[in-house]
Amino acid sequence: MRTAPDPTIRWGPGVVVLWWLAQTVASGFWVVGLVALFYNGVRPSPVPIGFLLAGTLVQWAVYVIGPIVTTTQKGNGPIIDLSPLVEKWDIPVGVVIGLFLQLAVLPLIYIPIGWLFDTNPGETAEDLVASVDSPLTVVLLLLLVVVGAPLFEEFFYRGFLLRGLLGKFAAWPAILLSSAAFALVHIKPILFPGTFVLGVVTAYSVVRTERLGPAWAMHLGFNLATAVVLLVL
Repeated sequence: MRTAPDPTIRWGPGVVVLWWLAQTVASGFWVVGLVALFYNGVRPSPVPIGFLLAGTLVQWAVYVIGPIVTTTQKGNGPIIDLSPLVEKWDIPVGVVIGLFLQLAVLPLIYIPIGWLFDTNPGETAEDLVASVDSPLTVVLLLLLVVVGAPLFEEFFYRGFLLRGLLGKFAAWPAILLSSAAFALVHIKPILFPGTFVLGVVTAYSVVRTERLGPAWAMHLGFNLATAVVLLVL
């Protein structure tokens, strides 16, 4: 594990924050435009899965463009600096770890939280699955939650943000800060513990292996467990 700041990293977390703000603004205008174009300016309720997927496209685009532009201008390019590489055992091992986190570790965290605060951490996911009403919407849900979210979020948070933090801090402070940032962008406080734990495990895997493959697979398995449980039950 890297224990000292990496002198070859020539961008910091401030640049990442600017790109995150850019995607927030751009995504907001994009969603408003979609609502105006397809729903006469009134946001639908419940929100269709297809609309959610379309509304996320700009965010995902910036999550890719930002790191590529920054690493090209201030580093050695995204392949060298972010290591978006996958090796043979990354997928099976990572998916199993992600499933274990979601099905075994998170219940241990959220059971006492539920006792204390009488809240349901799965409410957001349940609302999402509630709009699934056909095989097509199942496919769209899986594209949104199991494929797109892990792929683009890991590239941005465990690739771009984590590497920027490693240029300023030692390994564990960078892991914890990137995980906290990842948890905070999920907005709802009840989601913070689960997303923080996922962030720590995936960030550690990136620092340990120096590639994004295990993190992608863990996030995929984590989200897949949620989607399957809610769809089946």
